[in-house]
Amino acid sequence: MLPLILSGCQSFLAGLTPYGYHDLLYHPPHQVFTYLPGMWMAYLPATAFGVDLRFMNLISVVLSALILAYSARRSSDHSILLVPVFLLTPYLQYRHEIYLGVLFLILSIVFFLDRNDRMWTSSIASGYALAVYQFVWVIFPFIVVSAFKRWGMKKAIANSLIAVVIALIIVLPFLLGSPEEFIAGVYGNWFYVDTPTVNLSYLISRVVPWDWMIVVQGMVISAIFVLAVQRMEPRDRWGWMAGALLLFIAMNRVINVYFYLIILLLLVMHGILADAPSEKPDGEKEEALD
Repeated sequence: MLPLILSGCQSFLAGLTPYGYHDLLYHPPHQVFTYLPGMWMAYLPATAFGVDLRFMNLISVVLSALILAYSARRSSDHSILLVPVFLLTPYLQYRHEIYLGVLFLILSIVFFLDRNDRMWTSSIASGYALAVYQFVWVIFPFIVVSAFKRWGMKKAIANSLIAVVIALIIVLPFLLGSPEEFIAGVYGNWFYVDTPTVNLSYLISRVVPWDWMIVVQGMVISAIFVLAVQRMEPRDRWGWMAGALLLFIAMNRVINVYFYLIILLLLVMHGILADAPSEKPDGEKEEALD
């Protein structure tokens, strides 16, 4: 992951599109570039100044932890313990994925802004998150449902449009510049990579054809979304995201165990928010100013 992101950043700084095939030392030739722009662009400063990309990853994880710890100050005393429990998860320490830090940081920023009712800046951060990692596409609809229940239809639509526009501003130049390579990397790669890990999708595939797995995923997530519209309490939004993403990953055709570390982060956010004083209805508080 590190040499591939580094190669993509170097291509961009040289005036080339990162979306193509990269020949990396000690790796199979012609590696497809699989990362959305928001992910690798975060590493551009480190690449430009010749700094080890792992420092950027470490800084992102530390900042994410500080944001969560600061957010927990308004909750009960024991909720702060969720942060070190998450950070000290043995698998997170073992894998230390080079791109997870960026994802953790932007989701923590979204969480902080969203919790403090900073609707407009939260929308901008959500837009960047959509341009960072594909799994954010799964949880974003629940952010929209939460906005609808807290602020009403008009603000929820505005929130969604801002986020989508920000994501498109980041993604579209690369998609339009090299559409085939872009789609092959950030989308097609999820169809053809075969990772031999036991997952719920293997059990489902004994009943449903493997090529139909994405349809099953869509049906399950759609059912959870409809249920969220009817029953989700806004304070439980991050828990609903964790549950939906858990099922989505469990049924995914591309399976890597570290995907589940994202679930742990969402559960920490849910724990902090659920342990905080009840949020007042929209009509009982002044509109937040950014």
